[in-house]
Amino acid sequence: MKRFASVFVLAILFAMTTTWTCLLAAGQSKDNAEDETAELKKLQKEQIATLTKRVDIITRQEQAAGVDVTQLFLAQMELCDAKLDAADTPEERIAVLEEQLKVAESAQKVTELRYSVAAASTTQAEVLSAKSLCLKIKIKLVRERGKQKAKLGLQGNSPQDAVPPAGAQKFEYKTILWGGGGDISLSALGAQGWEMCGVVPEQPTANTIVIFKRPKQ
Repeated sequence: MKRFASVFVLAILFAMTTTWTCLLAAGQSKDNAEDETAELKKLQKEQIATLTKRVDIITRQEQAAGVDVTQLFLAQMELCDAKLDAADTPEERIAVLEEQLKVAESAQKVTELRYSVAAASTTQAEVLSAKSLCLKIKIKLVRERGKQKAKLGLQGNSPQDAVPPAGAQKFEYKTILWGGGGDISLSALGAQGWEMCGVVPEQPTANTIVIFKRPKQ
């Protein structure tokens, strides 16, 4: 009997130790994940700041005719890629993609202009490449806008998420079960601001549900 009790106690201790170890491991995993997220955000922020500075420098050099405008476009595109990688919501990604599309469209116009004046350094393949880049960004933009609409649509299906327009009239409702054996004091209800807005027969009984509404006070 004593041996059985000892084994039982050891089993309980083992179970408690295993549970505690699992809880500690879960807590450590959560802490590690939070640390990794914080480190990732820090690196992304630093990358964006570095690329922003680079774009500023190349912009000044391009204005002074020190570098070709293509280098500026490439730096701007790389900055947008970094911002897109750091974006967390569809709204943020849409804003970055719209910014990136403007850069790509400007690059496409410059490439087409150079090709049209028979610039030796610009080929038809480069024109098509610039056009393809614009189309690629537009595709991403359409997808992100679709995700945003789907998200808003799901929110709109929930009554809690329905937001009435500013200044919209709100109403409160009242129902009365009328069995046909007497009159409803419509005058009294009207004096209280209630207005009859519908009747619904209650089957299979002979009763009728009378619905009233009035502006919410």
